[in-house]
Amino acid sequence: MQTLGLQPSRSTYDGFIRAIITTRGFSEGVKVLKVMREEKIKPHGSTLAVLAIICSRELELDLAESFLDEIS
Repeated sequence: MQTLGLQPSRSTYDGFIRAIITTRGFSEGVKVLKVMREEKIKPHGSTLAVLAIICSRELELDLAESFLDEIS
């Protein structure tokens, strides 16, 4: 998308994160989240909640807590 000069929306990124964590794991989803933050795009609270749940299952409890703290 970006190679075509298009900027993905917040919802596009959120959908991509949800899709990628089911196939490649939470670490790949966190990488996409970092790209969102670099581009100053705030994720939906529901996406942060999904990431927190996945991190909890992987026993990444500090990371899960940080995602939950971001939900407003």
